[in-house]
Amino acid sequence: MANPADLTMLREGLKLARKIGQTEPLNSVITGEQSPGANITTDDQWDDWILDNLHTEFHPSCSCSMLPKDLGGVVDAHLKVYGLDNVRVIDSSVFPIEWAAHMMAPTYGLAEQAADIIKAQYSSSGSGGSGSSGSGGSSGSGNNHSGSLPRLSTSSTFAAIGLSLALMGFSLVL
Repeated sequence: MANPADLTMLREGLKLARKIGQTEPLNSVITGEQSPGANITTDDQWDDWILDNLHTEFHPSCSCSMLPKDLGGVVDAHLKVYGLDNVRVIDSSVFPIEWAAHMMAPTYGLAEQAADIIKAQYSSSGSGGSGSSGSGGSSGSGNNHSGSLPRLSTSSTFAAIGLSLALMGFSLVL
């Protein structure tokens, strides 16, 4: 809220959201405004309410980055923690940079890729989940991997990118 335009844009956006909620057909399914409530009507009241209720939405990420170890990385491309056997990190902390959008879509995409990585490891090693690190053996570094990363087909890659962009756009509009 460093610039006065921040408050103005937020206020006008909330007023527009109220107007949309009061317009057919949406108003037929909305039972009533919960917050800030119908008693907030003037710009000064809106500004006071915004300043009293505004808070940061935390999207924790990037604390266990997937980078080379010598660059400060914590996990490798197979999501295994450097120096450990069969310990993976599969959440938004592995992204090396912050997203300029909600974390849901990229984290779901990461989870899908992680599932493929894990399934590929166990199907190529012939172990049904015994905890071994694959057919290549393990020196305890957590960095030996048999085979390469699973690849998505071109069509599923474009579908995943499209879904991610759609979800990010949807969250920006709301």
